[in-house]
Amino acid sequence: MSGISLLFVEKGTPGFSLTPLDRKMGWWCSDQATLYFDNCRVPAGNLMGEEDRGFISIMENFNFERLSLAAGALGLMKTCLEESIVYAQERETFGKPLIQHQVIRHKIADMSAKVDAIEAYLNQMCLQHDTALVKYFTGAPDSLFLLTPSLSPTPQ
Repeated sequence: MSGISLLFVEKGTPGFSLTPLDRKMGWWCSDQATLYFDNCRVPAGNLMGEEDRGFISIMENFNFERLSLAAGALGLMKTCLEESIVYAQERETFGKPLIQHQVIRHKIADMSAKVDAIEAYLNQMCLQHDTALVKYFTGAPDSLFLLTPSLSPTPQ
């Protein structure tokens, strides 16, 4: 895991160029590009973090990214649940609102329970991540963990 270091490379540095990605799928708001380093010289003062700890820094950043993506997914799940309830209240079948059918109330209750469980799990993971960061930055032994949650409620 040693031998990799992170460096700040300023735009306009001789030998550094980039090509924006025009066609991509998924996270469109993420500014991504192909980076080119052709005899690009970077001063040692542009070192980010400790020398030879770049890989560890990248892996630690993945934990925060996983938590952020899980939080975004949770927000979408909550919105879907709320919209499902509104729809079930407005839509009528067999002469009464859809929400008055017991099977629909059960499905909504099941969705709500899954969303609540995922939120509790995510809150616990955030607490563990914050605790690991406090230990790491106060000199206690590293407490690295990988978050691999199953965040997709069973589709109905």
